[in-house]
Amino acid sequence: MFEKNDEINRYLDARGKVVLNACPGSGKTTSIAYKLQSLTKETIESVSNFSGVACLSFTNIAKDEINQKYKSFSGKFITYPHLVSTIDSFINQYIVLPNYHLLYPEITRPTILDKQNILDEFELKFLFRYKIGKRPIRFSYFPSSIQLTKNNSFLSNGNKPNLTGSSLNEFNNYCIALKKWQFKNGFLTNNDTAYLAIQILEKFPEIGKSLIKRFPLIILDEAQDTSEIHFAIFDKLIKLGLKNIEIIGDPYQSLYEWREARPDLFIERYDNSENWISCDYTFCRRSEQNIINTYSILRDSNKTINSTLTDITNKITVFKYEIGKEINIVKEFIELSKPYKENHIVVRGRKLLNELLGFSNTKDYWKIDIPILLISAKQHLLKNEIKIAVNTIRKLISRIKYPELKYEDQRKKEIELQKDYQLNSKIIEFINNLPSFDLSLKDWNSETEDFINAFFKLDTKLDFKLKQKQGKATYETSIAELYNTKNIENQFPISTIHQVKGKTFDTLLLFLSNNSSGQKISINDCVKPTEFPNDSKRMIYVAMSRPRNLLAIAVPKETDNNELKKIFGNEIIINE
Repeated sequence: MFEKNDEINRYLDARGKVVLNACPGSGKTTSIAYKLQSLTKETIESVSNFSGVACLSFTNIAKDEINQKYKSFSGKFITYPHLVSTIDSFINQYIVLPNYHLLYPEITRPTILDKQNILDEFELKFLFRYKIGKRPIRFSYFPSSIQLTKNNSFLSNGNKPNLTGSSLNEFNNYCIALKKWQFKNGFLTNNDTAYLAIQILEKFPEIGKSLIKRFPLIILDEAQDTSEIHFAIFDKLIKLGLKNIEIIGDPYQSLYEWREARPDLFIERYDNSENWISCDYTFCRRSEQNIINTYSILRDSNKTINSTLTDITNKITVFKYEIGKEINIVKEFIELSKPYKENHIVVRGRKLLNELLGFSNTKDYWKIDIPILLISAKQHLLKNEIKIAVNTIRKLISRIKYPELKYEDQRKKEIELQKDYQLNSKIIEFINNLPSFDLSLKDWNSETEDFINAFFKLDTKLDFKLKQKQGKATYETSIAELYNTKNIENQFPISTIHQVKGKTFDTLLLFLSNNSSGQKISINDCVKPTEFPNDSKRMIYVAMSRPRNLLAIAVPKETDNNELKKIFGNEIIINE
């Protein structure tokens, strides 16, 4: 049953250009799915049987959740003429791919690169002529980092280069040459397709008008993670006649500034009451009030979030850990969270994650990286990180099956394999049937070489090039011991903050570092901001807003107790 209140009803009744600013745990996805029942009918009735709603989100996980919620209400998934998709897929499918030939007639259909860093693996010798001093620009600004803005300027990893004068001119010439080659050869990143979508809509406005007839209502979920260039595309559609658009999200949960997310543009539309209908969700159905009060420290807003839950079952718990012995706190948390079913541990960055999971051994016993990638893929599969596991093996297949090809040609093969969706099940079968990690290094090496040769029916036997003179003891040690893979599937649930966004747990433990340098987050970040919170504060906000019943925070043992109570209140429990 979907329980409504005044804030929900305001959003459900809103039509036109709508912004919904929804706090964590308020059920925005449920609201979207519920409202879609009315919107899908209204669109068909008011326009035509061939016109529908396009509901777009930033990730596949988010768009799949909307479809599942919709099915729970209506008994069926959203189907034609309506669409649930990612923003990138929508832009590619309906604007760029069918119309690319209008810009570049020599290319029938461009290739959308699954990963931008593939660009770094092309030779592109012509780029070496562009230098700052004697150093080729390519070594400082990798091809994969270069992005076009809506105004035809260039960024590197979302930022303007710290260059002036002739160096900046040389950088721009380098970028122009790179993009000219990409567009001429049809190798595009998703940033490129967004830029090209704007070019297509500006040069051929009838394409935009036709798209509006096909989708007279567009919903952007997780809109706090939308980039400037994506917002520009939908602004262009509005200028071309799109009257119904909804942008939904929570700017405090924006974690993708490194991918050009612009939460400020979400806020800009929310504050524009003249042109947009602004709606708020300030209630939380997920977390108990003391958890809400804790993560609300990271908000600059004066709007209070109120829990719909009446009880407070646990106090905020702070663990103190000794650096290098964080695993002891994990064990304490596991004991504390035993009464609950859905428990999780989060860290920022993979370094501590890998250490806690026992993946700290980076020693390579081979002259090529194929064996270590096989081990990594199996570890990811056992952790249920299926996509990472499959992508790791897919990247290897072109190298294993086509070793005679040049690097660029192998990459083209890899791109082709990305379109073979039936291959995924074969890859999972391949990973599952890899020889046991209980085998010694020497035996695993031999049996895995034979297994791969048989599985792929290779004409030339694959050689892992096991390094010599590593000592008898090393050769007789099992892979499981060398890489600590024992019982990985039964280990405690732990991940990075990015991986838990949008999820809910009964309990959660967040590790804070000893300082906030680099990519670290620490107790120093747990201060109420005077302006919109930075990336580190938003990281903590997202992590702390996941649990229902118990929030635990791990800090270095040197942290002062009085400081902890000043930040989190006197009611916290401190375990030293």
